[in-house]
Amino acid sequence: MKLRSKKEGFTLIEILIGVSIIAVTMTAMTNLVIVSMRANTFNMNTLQAYYLAEEGLEAMRNMRDSNWMQNYGWNMGEGFECGMEGGSYRFTASKGDPWTLTLNGDPQLYEVDNVSHMSFSHSGGKESAFSRYILVEYEECESGAAKISSVVEWSERGNDQNITLTTYLTDWR
Repeated sequence: MKLRSKKEGFTLIEILIGVSIIAVTMTAMTNLVIVSMRANTFNMNTLQAYYLAEEGLEAMRNMRDSNWMQNYGWNMGEGFECGMEGGSYRFTASKGDPWTLTLNGDPQLYEVDNVSHMSFSHSGGKESAFSRYILVEYEECESGAAKISSVVEWSERGNDQNITLTTYLTDWR
């Protein structure tokens, strides 16, 4: 009879090396997924904030144009007077009602769940991560221009973020 001196199979060291390689690979893949999800969330919030800031500028353009249509001066009428008190403003609007400005109002935005899409409002609904306010600055009342800045702020993972869009509104007639 012959005795076999060579055994077939894996040794304990080979198994440990294989398990270590699998563990390192899984950890790297998990970290990649987590970082990708965080980046995606940040990008979604940044894009939403940009849209909200643009909506603020569009509302100011709408107010300017509505004032003109109501036979006011471009910078006169409700909530958009030359020499108006400095500070931050927030919009209020109801369905079918025109935009109005409120000085130093609560800038918090609330999610309003519509049938086809999510929208935001300064009242009602579930509190969102975003707040928006509008800064109106006149260098001179007679200059024919107002600097309008729409600022949207939110907090993400303990860091404060903001987007500011600025435009100049003039008497375009």
